[in-house]
Amino acid sequence: MGEGCRNASEIIGALFRRGGMFPHPVLWLCGHRDPLCSLDHSRANFAALETAGGKGPFFDFEVTGGNGRRVMFSEPLWIGHVDRYLNSIGAEAKQQL
Repeated sequence: MGEGCRNASEIIGALFRRGGMFPHPVLWLCGHRDPLCSLDHSRANFAALETAGGKGPFFDFEVTGGNGRRVMFSEPLWIGHVDRYLNSIGAEAKQQL
């Protein structure tokens, strides 16, 4: 839900407060100049998650072409972060066995 929705902060804030109860780290990958969600908006959502007890890393990236929404197509920017995240949750799962 983008910032253009007048109730976005309330709705998204409530979702991330609930998401804070998730017991595992979550990975956030955000692009600068996302036309739907500014970086400040994404950081505020992440802060709501952390305040509710959520944890995990937050990364932001300058995306070629300047459209942060396209961060998902900019694999070279984030692949190392995703690899480390997946390795960490894999190690966590092995410890629980």
